[in-house]
Amino acid sequence: MDHSILHDRLVGLAGVFQAAELVQLIATNKPVDMTCYENSLKSIFTIHSNEALDIYQNWHGLEVGVQAFSRYYTKPKPHDMQTFRYALGILQLTKRFLKHKDMPTQLRQRIERVEQQVAYFGGQTHPNIIANLAEAYQQTLSTLPFRLMVYGNNEALKQQDTVNKVRALLLSGVRAAVLWQQKGGNLLWLFCRAKGYAKIMQQYLKG
Repeated sequence: MDHSILHDRLVGLAGVFQAAELVQLIATNKPVDMTCYENSLKSIFTIHSNEALDIYQNWHGLEVGVQAFSRYYTKPKPHDMQTFRYALGILQLTKRFLKHKDMPTQLRQRIERVEQQVAYFGGQTHPNIIANLAEAYQQTLSTLPFRLMVYGNNEALKQQDTVNKVRALLLSGVRAAVLWQQKGGNLLWLFCRAKGYAKIMQQYLKG
């Protein structure tokens, strides 16, 4: 396999797991790595990039995803099992999304409208931006027959701010999964070669 294709595929996979892990942390009312959180949100607005890694700045911008992926293939705990289920759900949702005739265009147009508001509100992590990204997710991806269910702290998940963050992060996961699939990623590849590629991700992270 061409090294650059493998590299870009791993960037996409790490992005999926980062979104899944951040969703898991927020849904259970736990602290998150703000650098990775911000990079995942910023990735939504990067529709085109010369280098896949530029979407997340560098491999350290994907550290949460790399570590989550690696933990699942070493000594996973229940938390890691749930993150893995979210990641698989994101991959499955994206597959259905890409097969939809009109939805990719509709979603891109919604994201472009939100992007025009980023400068006004002062960044991608402003609550209004996150709320608008969440609405874009809800009005497109949430309408597909396959829907992702998120579990966690009941009190946290009753708060609209938490729900918005979860939906925005799921949207970032779909963005990463699109890259993964564009570079030839599939579930068979994931299950058959994941342990070896977890090691490669760690090497990229160390640098």
